[in-house]
This record gives sequence, C-alpha cells and structure tokens, in this order.
Amino acid sequence: MVLSKNFELIDIAGENLAVPVGSLAESYKAVIALSEASFFLLSQLKQPKTTDELIELLTREFDVSREQAAADVQSAVVKYTELGLISNEDQAV
Repeated sequence: MVLSKNFELIDIAGENLAVPVGSLAESYKAVIALSEASFFLLSQLKQPKTTDELIELLTREFDVSREQAAADVQSAVVKYTELGLISNEDQAV
C-alpha cells in the first residue's frame, strides 16, 4: 500500500495533519488530525510498504508487542482506506 498522492502530511505547531491537495482540496473541505502513531505510519507509506513491514516498523518505533502492532495496523489500514489516505496500488513485494 502507499500514501495517496491527494494528501500531504504536515506538522503545524506540533499538530500532525493530513491535508488534501490538488483537485481533492476543492471537494474535501477538511484536514485530518493524526495521532503520532498515525503520522508515523502514513509517513512510512510515502514509499510502498506491506502490512507486515508496517507492523515491524511500528514495533520498533513505539516499543509495542507484535500482536498489539498487528491489531493497530489492521485497524489503521481500514480507517486510512475509508478516508482515502492510502491505496493498495504499487504494493511492495
């Protein structure tokens, strides 16, 4: 999966945000506030990654168990997909 080209990730005064860009900015009249973990995961998706790669990265960055990271990543991927933040195109092999 990969971060959608329709969003930019930015940090404004300590607030992590996903901001729509291009033509999406006209129709998507909001920015999305992100937790530290979400900002980290989405930042990793600037390059294609698999679910397993995200789980491994999350366990290293936040010192959580693999089981907790797997549950968190699965939940996040569903939400990110619903919001249009990621796509399954160009998946890493």
